[in-house]
Amino acid sequence: MSPWGTAIVAVVAVAALWQLRVYRRRPQDQPTVAESVLASAPLTPAAAYADAPGIGDELAALWVAQAAEAEPGAEYGAAEHREQLLRWAAVWDRLALEDALAGTGAAAAAYLLQAHDHIYDSQAGPYGPHSIEWDQPRGGRLYVRQEYAAWRAGAERTAQ
Repeated sequence: MSPWGTAIVAVVAVAALWQLRVYRRRPQDQPTVAESVLASAPLTPAAAYADAPGIGDELAALWVAQAAEAEPGAEYGAAEHREQLLRWAAVWDRLALEDALAGTGAAAAAYLLQAHDHIYDSQAGPYGPHSIEWDQPRGGRLYVRQEYAAWRAGAERTAQ
């Protein structure tokens, strides 16, 4: 085999190994029993937003949080930013369920949340932002529903 042929085979092998590393789940990423139950539930809007506050209440809470974030000395890191992105994406998704014109905004908000979670490796549900489950039409909005339901479930456990 020529040196060029050997180099091409090596590049293809490295690319295949890198792709396997990116898409393979690590053992610590395996879902727990609670996450499996959440994953087995259909990602319907009714299931994801069952205990969510009204859209107006959620918008008011988001505006208050953004005003508090702008104050001098306010602590605002990746976790707070993710929560804001998640809540905005959920609001956009709920608006899109009522009015099809909001679908573009919902898709954009879902994309921002997925990009954030991919960069910071910060998901709450069992399937990550780059999982094959979201490679479908409106898959980003399904990801938002998974994450919102997991976030609300975590907030309820913390409150108890």
